[in-house]
Amino acid sequence: MKKNLKHFKIVNNSPVIIGFVVICCIVQLINTLTGGRSTNMFFSCSFSSSWKNPFTWLTYITFGVGHASWEHLFGNMSYLLLLGPLIEEKYGSLDTILIMMASTISTGIIGHIFFPSSGVVGASGIVFTFLILASITSVKDGIPLTLIL
Repeated sequence: MKKNLKHFKIVNNSPVIIGFVVICCIVQLINTLTGGRSTNMFFSCSFSSSWKNPFTWLTYITFGVGHASWEHLFGNMSYLLLLGPLIEEKYGSLDTILIMMASTISTGIIGHIFFPSSGVVGASGIVFTFLILASITSVKDGIPLTLIL
């Protein structure tokens, strides 16, 4: 038994996902310490804000790391830790970052157009994107029935 443990080591198989999870946890800790003010100011995307405001465009990226509560954070991070390594291994670290950014920016823009009186916070859009990508990652001959269902 000791011989097997000697060769056991922990490896970082998904640096982008681990880094993202750490950032989200730090942001949520700061959010807790500021009574929610930091997430409201910097890490949530309000669709009622002006397109002309550069800060609006910044929040299209930053809202993905802010979360409404610890429960919200743990839910999103659970899915990201399950799906993220699969995506990062398949597409690479740089493409995974680009996929995450494209997901948050498009969610912000689409939300701003179609739901102008609301807003968004959290990595749920990234989770949904990863779910879709994981469903089609090994597609060879057609659309998987599980994806349709």
